Amino acid sequence: RYSMLRWPFGVLFALFAYFTRQYLSGDLAAGLVEMLENQAVKAGGFKVYEINVTSGPLDSLFYMDNMISLPENITLINNKGLPPLVLVHAFTMKAASMAMSFQPVIANRDRRVIIVELLGHGHNMLPNHTLPSLDEMLEGVVMTIDTVLPRDCHFHVLGFSLGGALSLFLLDRMPNRIKKTVLIAPTPFELVNREFTSSLYAKRALGWHNKTKIKEYFLEALGVSPNSLPPDFMMRGIQRIREKEKVPLDYWDEFFKIILVDSTKEDKKFENFLKHNSRDLGRNLKSNNAEIVIFVGERDALSKASKCIDFKLRMGDRCSLYVIPNTAHFGVAKNAGIVHSMVTEIMPMVSLILNQDPQTDSP
Repeated sequence: RYSMLRWPFGVLFALFAYFTRQYLSGDLAAGLVEMLENQAVKAGGFKVYEINVTSGPLDSLFYMDNMISLPENITLINNKGLPPLVLVHAFTMKAASMAMSFQPVIANRDRRVIIVELLGHGHNMLPNHTLPSLDEMLEGVVMTIDTVLPRDCHFHVLGFSLGGALSLFLLDRMPNRIKKTVLIAPTPFELVNREFTSSLYAKRALGWHNKTKIKEYFLEALGVSPNSLPPDFMMRGIQRIREKEKVPLDYWDEFFKIILVDSTKEDKKFENFLKHNSRDLGRNLKSNNAEIVIFVGERDALSKASKCIDFKLRMGDRCSLYVIPNTAHFGVAKNAGIVHSMVTEIMPMVSLILNQDPQTDSP
């Protein structure tokens, strides 16, 4: 009888040891994140596509598109008169994680949705993990859109954080094509607190290769409340995902420096776009008739609410601004003690704005 009991106990012990190892290594949580991303991609009807390009640091670019899952009568404009929607993800994200984060906005398969993948992220990593400039990232977005959509096709844009900055630049690069752009915690140069980003880089609080650095990133860069931090289980998963990507230890730190610390040194043509006498971007934005909607956290130390207010005043009535109380860049402020994220908080409003009949007024 004793020998008969040894077998099931041995199996249970082996399973316990296996799952303990999976937990400690982060493989269990990493697998869960990947599963959730894959479910969101499947639920949205997305497929990964590759296009060949003739310029830039890569020969081809990857993106996601739900075209294959749309009803036959929807090609570019859906039954509500809504044009395609282009999503541009945030720093360190990828197309699949954007699909997961904004699943409520894109869940209904009645509209063409394209999720670009930025250079230096996901499938579009550069050889030897070379870092792209903002200019190269913007060109990658433009080439993807120009290849996927006809040049006379109007579309809407949703950009989050770094994606919000690039979406704003798209208004300059593609005037009269973008009818509506929603910017969530956008980080173009003139809306960013430079002293804050410089101090983050100096402290190297952006590392993603161990739990301690990941925690610092959530707390200091994204402004997430301690009560809203992902559990240790998920921290291990994030660490494991970064390990699998096999990027250099300073990859994201130096990437952050390029786009948010020394960005004006790299891409002069984007400098000072808020000024009335700006040669290019500021003038084009003033003359562009696209509707601009901005969401920013009241206590976002990265994308400053006060600068977003200044931008709204300069843009006039065509720009709407929503300042979310007690909210930082990606979550509630440290002293708020409420568990939610910036994205979750504004999702109903974003869905309403992006899925609104083009003949009606904005809320």
